[in-house]
Amino acid sequence: MSCEQPSATSVLIDGDCDDTDASVYPEAMEICDGLDNDCDTRIDEGDAAPSTWYVDADRDGYGLDGSELEACAAPTAYYASVAGDCDDTADAVHPGATEVCDTIDNDCDTRIDEGDAAPSTWYVDADRDGYGLDGSELEACAAPTAYYASVAGDCNDESEGINPGAEERCSTIDRNCDGDIGAGLATWIGDDESVVDMTEDMRGTDARVELTRSGTLRICEGEWPTRIVVTANDVTIKGIGDAESVILDGGSIGSTIFAQDRNDYLTVESLVVTGGDAEFGGGIRATSSLVFIEDAIIMGNDAEEAGGGIYVESGSLKLTRVEVSGNSLYGTTDSTFGAGIRMVYGDIEVTDSDIFANAGEGEVYGGGISIFEGDLELTGTSVDENEATMSGGGIALGGGWVYMTDSRIRDNVAGEYGGGVKVSGGLEMTNSVVRDNEARINGGGAYVAIGDEGDATLDCRADASISSGFRGNFTTEGLGGAVYSASRYFEIESDTCDWGAGESQNHPYDLRMRDWIGGASSDATFECNNFAGCDSDDDMWTRAH
Repeated sequence: MSCEQPSATSVLIDGDCDDTDASVYPEAMEICDGLDNDCDTRIDEGDAAPSTWYVDADRDGYGLDGSELEACAAPTAYYASVAGDCDDTADAVHPGATEVCDTIDNDCDTRIDEGDAAPSTWYVDADRDGYGLDGSELEACAAPTAYYASVAGDCNDESEGINPGAEERCSTIDRNCDGDIGAGLATWIGDDESVVDMTEDMRGTDARVELTRSGTLRICEGEWPTRIVVTANDVTIKGIGDAESVILDGGSIGSTIFAQDRNDYLTVESLVVTGGDAEFGGGIRATSSLVFIEDAIIMGNDAEEAGGGIYVESGSLKLTRVEVSGNSLYGTTDSTFGAGIRMVYGDIEVTDSDIFANAGEGEVYGGGISIFEGDLELTGTSVDENEATMSGGGIALGGGWVYMTDSRIRDNVAGEYGGGVKVSGGLEMTNSVVRDNEARINGGGAYVAIGDEGDATLDCRADASISSGFRGNFTTEGLGGAVYSASRYFEIESDTCDWGAGESQNHPYDLRMRDWIGGASSDATFECNNFAGCDSDDDMWTRAH
């Protein structure tokens, strides 16, 4: 002990635990440095304790759980003070990161692509129209290829023009995939591939549309108060859907369809033509066209002079699976022709069709069908319940032939001649029947007059197993219950045809020629002409007086 400081390195207070380090002494601030800075025998205690560091290989500020060590400072730049990284090879993956759809747990919450980052649903879109097929879905963060879409509902993945976003038109195709093929729509498709929506044009009061270019007018189901004028060369008017539900109504102010001079080909398919009222051709009128009508109904039309249902001035008319019914003629000052159908110059072919319940007022010739000059061919067709106040209750043909195959003329009425048919030329029947027709004067079933070529011929041929021929026809005041001909050149041939018996007997008699009168039986075979009578062995023929 000394009263004075022995040297400059001596102090009055003891307790230093490291007299070689001036920063180490009692009451010094403990810092984290691996030393007992305050000489309390404890190293780096309290606030000076070492931190926990975690390996942070991707240097994203988050280290790996389980890689910790205690140190006063990060051992290197590849350590972080926060753990929880779930992928220390990707600096975008760590707690707090934004979750994105990439099949990785970006925010290390053990969930992958959750919330707003959830995968989208994709649908196969083979036609790449932006709409995929229902039932083809898969989950993915992005479209697997360009042939996937995020919206479903496509009903035809082979056509890019068919999808829920397409504009609907009248066709046989559901273009916008709503389960409807366009009811209430009308669409013009030109031969030049132009497409025009005709719906509004055909919906107005007393609407009238003119078709000036070749192409097809498609009319979907609905009632259409429209008249159509055709001036183009080749036009098809086609109903889409149930034919009985596509109704074209002329509104009683002209022909419902009128094909004028410049039209060469007119086709009408799968619809109802009604409500026409014109001088000629209430339902359909064609000036000089080849007219084709299929799967259609021509009904409830009127004409003043000719063709209540259909009128063709010259050309040809072919009907397939067509109903012509309830049409009428109303002219009373002159003769009228063809309450159902009138052809002036040309041939008519009718297949698998029904011509019935057509009639008229005044002097009507041809209740069902009337031709001035031309041939009529019936195949699988019925001409029933028509009425003419003059001649040809069912059919009146001025010059030509009527050919019948597997067809029927029945229950027609004529005020004068030819209850079933009145023809100037010839009638050829194959497995066909003319029955239960009525004429007031002559020819209950048929009246055959001389044609332009000097012929007046009836040829009836039948299979023995088929009831064909003339049955149950009659005249109320005249002659020839089945057939009448006043031509001296009349010839008739029957091969296994029926001529009625008992309740189906024709009255009076079966046949009346200019100079002969007679009757035949069922399945009769014979040949006759007005000069020589018949080659039959029985006494079926007698001289007329």
